[in-house]
Amino acid sequence: MVTTVLGTSGNDDISIPLLGLEDEEGFLVRADKGNDRVVGSAEDDVLRGGKGEDTLLGGFGDDTIIAGKHDDFVNGGDGSDDISGNLGNDTLYGGKGADVIDGGSGDDFIFGVKGNNTLNGGAGRDTIDTGLHGSVVDGGSGQDHIMANATKGGWHTLTGGSQADTFEFYGMGAKKRSLVTITDFEIGLDDFVIAGVSDDDYMASLLAGEADATLTQSGDDLVLRLDRGLTLTFADTDMDEFVAEYSAPMIG
Repeated sequence: MVTTVLGTSGNDDISIPLLGLEDEEGFLVRADKGNDRVVGSAEDDVLRGGKGEDTLLGGFGDDTIIAGKHDDFVNGGDGSDDISGNLGNDTLYGGKGADVIDGGSGDDFIFGVKGNNTLNGGAGRDTIDTGLHGSVVDGGSGQDHIMANATKGGWHTLTGGSQADTFEFYGMGAKKRSLVTITDFEIGLDDFVIAGVSDDDYMASLLAGEADATLTQSGDDLVLRLDRGLTLTFADTDMDEFVAEYSAPMIG
């Protein structure tokens, strides 16, 4: 039977390891009204935020962590965790392991950290960082900023969702190549940033023959291949329309 630990109406610091509790089936910890700090065990725990601004730290197991109604901080720690942002502008870290993170409503910051993760922004203007290794990202509704880390190679599948989104790529130059696909890039609506360079400036350099990259049509997809460890695929994107967007004369 799972052991249940309940918070109080005050600001609680609930650390399962410090309490000396042991349960191989894990713990259910419910924060209450205060601004609480909850630390899980080495088992598979369920941590629930309350009505305050809570800090929820998962520990070593495969945890389920559900933020509360306000602006919470969550770190899944080791293990394959399931993290829900719920309400509020939350900061959600996956930690190590293959994590599933859903930001819920609010303007959230979501960071995959390590592992092959599934990251969903939900509603609001979210900032999502894939972290290392592979990821599937869906920004959801709202104007989202999605960042793909190419430091360790791997693959990423990115969907911005509705409204205008920005896709940023950093960490290029590693020996391992990152394969990134944007599933729903809309020409003239969405933006991309490569190594701190805006899409307008990057494409101007590419079209002038000054960028170390190639742009090719591959079936229905457009492929931008950088010499520095990144292959970026724009799904269902026509190269002529794409180039025309960045070749248009500036007015004003």
